[in-house]
Amino acid sequence: MITATYDKAIDPVTGVIYPSMCDKNYLNGPNKRPSNFDEHMFRVTQENDSYRTHVLVPYEDVQYVPLDSVTTKYFYLVNTFNVNFYDEMREVGFSHVDNKIIEDANAGNCKIIFIQDVEGMSGLVNTHHEYEFRTIQEWCTKANINPKAVHYICGNLIADKRAQEQGCTYQVHPITTQETWNNIKSYPLGVTRFEPTKSNYLYLNYNRQSRFHRVCMLSKLIKHELFDKGMNSFNTMGRSFNQFSYRLDDFEPGLSVYGQQLFDRAPIFVDTDNSDITSSVGDLSNYTDTFISLISETLTEPGTLFCSEKTWRSIIVGHPFMILGSTNQLKYLRSQGFKTFGNWIDESYDDFDDLDKKINIILSNLERFNKMSLDELKNIRNEMESVLIHNKNHMREYSAKKYYYGERYSHKKPVEIILFDIWNQFNNGDI
Repeated sequence: MITATYDKAIDPVTGVIYPSMCDKNYLNGPNKRPSNFDEHMFRVTQENDSYRTHVLVPYEDVQYVPLDSVTTKYFYLVNTFNVNFYDEMREVGFSHVDNKIIEDANAGNCKIIFIQDVEGMSGLVNTHHEYEFRTIQEWCTKANINPKAVHYICGNLIADKRAQEQGCTYQVHPITTQETWNNIKSYPLGVTRFEPTKSNYLYLNYNRQSRFHRVCMLSKLIKHELFDKGMNSFNTMGRSFNQFSYRLDDFEPGLSVYGQQLFDRAPIFVDTDNSDITSSVGDLSNYTDTFISLISETLTEPGTLFCSEKTWRSIIVGHPFMILGSTNQLKYLRSQGFKTFGNWIDESYDDFDDLDKKINIILSNLERFNKMSLDELKNIRNEMESVLIHNKNHMREYSAKKYYYGERYSHKKPVEIILFDIWNQFNNGDI
């Protein structure tokens, strides 16, 4: 059993548990207020067990003990669901952490573990996330904490490489935990057949958030007269065209004309309003109605390799795909035993950091498929079927191993395995 602690109490007036490393100013300060989702997660009432908060996330075989009651080696877990946590806390660092935790970390009795497993933004080039690894290292230096006592479990699959590039000496553990946001056991065993009932059958492209790379892709689909050939969703989520217009023309002169057309159509829903849906596969008929998935991933910028549920859900339903995502994302999938579609698709887009090159190669693939007859596309899908079956079967085995304790499912198992490994090394004398 792993012992973990927390150093902040529940505020008796507001019913809030202060997140690890923070004081109440993190909740109330003008520049340190978390998102509405975070506020909800911090909220504690008599009906809502405090173990559902950020501070006391329930992990397998982890028991939380108040700091003044700890009598063994222990973990100080810093669960960070706010993607801007490291930026917002940049000047705060360990200043609100109890001195006992810092002393115990340096004495070899405590491990400080940051966990942000569902996001891969740390290290993202040309953003405020780029130097987050270095920020943690600087916190260690400022508080005189031995970096060997600090770990970061991070959803960027090249996080260890990025941290090393920034001169970090604490341990970083890359992870992905989003494969089963859409549980494969909830869907039929077979793969999706291509049996279109609509004229816009070329591709399926979901876009819940209006991120820049998605606006670029959709604008270029309109420009190349491919937008109406497929099924696209696009939800502005409150963002206006003016927030993108100048960047679109910097990206490609004149592209803002098509960006304006995109926003004039918005919101666009494929089957349902997806404003409050973060991971649903959606209506399975959308997959039988379309030839291929055009997956608009969360991140495309250099400095990260991140696979969200968007990639995994096409595998789960047995649908071929192209991914506008991280560089080397296809290579990562193949390294995990999955197959991709290089026999039918130019997958060189996976090699480039440059967003324009990625999009143009994907567009060229779509333009080639658009010139084919429906029977030709059906023949290609028949040729792809062995790959689709392999991926779906492998996904079932992969998920069972990664997320199940026997018959019991645990979404947090990948994090728990890392915690167990750290704990075992910790208790074998490793500081």
